[in-house]
Amino acid sequence: MRDAQTTQDVSWSDGSTLLSEGGGDEVLLLTLLYHPDLTRVGEHAVVRPDRRGRARVSISRVEPGFARIGCQGVPLDLPTLSRSPLLVVADGRCLSFLPERGNLPWRLGGALVAPGTCVALDQARRGVVVELGGAVLVGVRWARPPGEGLDLIGGSPELEGVREQIRLLGPRGGTVLLRGETGTGKERVARALHQQSGARGAFVSVNMGAIPESVAASELFGHEAGAYTGAQGARGGYFEQARGGTLLLDELGELSPALQPMLLRALDPGEIQPVGGRPRPVATRLIFSTDADLHRLVDEGRMRPALYYRVATAEIVVPPLRERPEDVAEQAVHFLREALERSGRGELLDRRDRPWFPLQAMRTLLGRSWPGNTRELRSWMERVALSPHGHEPWAQDPAPQGTASPPPVGAGLPTDRAELEEALRVRGYRPQDTADALGVALNTLYARMGALGVPRARDLTREQIARAREEAGDDVPALAAHLRVSERGLRLRLRALQDQAERG
Repeated sequence: MRDAQTTQDVSWSDGSTLLSEGGGDEVLLLTLLYHPDLTRVGEHAVVRPDRRGRARVSISRVEPGFARIGCQGVPLDLPTLSRSPLLVVADGRCLSFLPERGNLPWRLGGALVAPGTCVALDQARRGVVVELGGAVLVGVRWARPPGEGLDLIGGSPELEGVREQIRLLGPRGGTVLLRGETGTGKERVARALHQQSGARGAFVSVNMGAIPESVAASELFGHEAGAYTGAQGARGGYFEQARGGTLLLDELGELSPALQPMLLRALDPGEIQPVGGRPRPVATRLIFSTDADLHRLVDEGRMRPALYYRVATAEIVVPPLRERPEDVAEQAVHFLREALERSGRGELLDRRDRPWFPLQAMRTLLGRSWPGNTRELRSWMERVALSPHGHEPWAQDPAPQGTASPPPVGAGLPTDRAELEEALRVRGYRPQDTADALGVALNTLYARMGALGVPRARDLTREQIARAREEAGDDVPALAAHLRVSERGLRLRLRALQDQAERG
């Protein structure tokens, strides 16, 4: 059953490959999610399609070569694996799994399946997990090539998209809004933006939710001597500490109404006013992060529309961990090694004949949805590091059949612009209702809208609205339908434009 063209369609020769930086068209991407040598978790093999759009690869003890970015590929090389390959074929419609011999021990998504099983292309883009010989887990996806670097842990296509935005926005300076669920690693993204900027000043991170409102202005902007009882001397705030560098204001949704006009002035015209002092120019790059629905905060009157639109000049959406299973495995090993090394037990991960952290434990990790994302995963791995055998009771049993590959959140998210616009139209162009109907997070929907060029109310210009009024009139519901945006979003945009006009 082995196809003679197998090695001609892949991106290596003689069992090895040199991976380059991510980018380009979609490929068949293989990622090591588990190997007895845990240092290899996260390695990739890239299979580029031929002119007919087909890609094929044989997975066995001797092929293909898995590698980090910039490294030569190395085969799996485990005596427990057969030399008889499992052939994976992507033909533009589905992924097919064809073992050369019927007795080759392998599982798909944690379950035994029949040879010739075909996985639809939309599922292939979300990824499936192949288990070989009870010793290796390989993630298989139809996706863009991987990337690494920027101090972000993981090589998933979703994380590579974040890296591309960091490389683009980092050197440009300017305000950036980081959106994503709690624990997704937004501070790491902010630090990477700072590093890419080349700024000489410091990186300072502030949790706005942890600062009492009574002292927030002083903490942010500083104060002069005698500004209030106990202010015996002048003191610079966080803006001064980050002068010439980057200030990350985390938990933007917790910003008090009293601070919002002061922060808006720091953004435009670029001045801060210490408590009891005079305005002064500030040269600090601002990055904001939040897991809150800022649209709802504006609608409820808890955030000024002008501040929201000034903050959201450029956005990076950090996807939740459940949407990037490749990163679960790599991050788990990274955090486990960190925890073991802190306790002086790092050598435990070097055992390869009887791995201290077994395959079934990793299979269980891949089967969880991780609502707390990276923060929750780190906590779990610190618990694992305290156990005597590399797993706790929750990791001893395999995940239920069909859940070894995390349930995709974006299962119903259209990849075609017309389909996405239709999904929005039937729900009145309301993003939250559409996201709920499609079974995806709101940030995921926004990211797909941006990728497909589907308009959002916050991006409308005065000129676009004026032209639409000439055709649809001033009635806001009719105007929103004509512009293909939500009525609420349009009202917020009109209010923000009015605030900008009043400020001159």
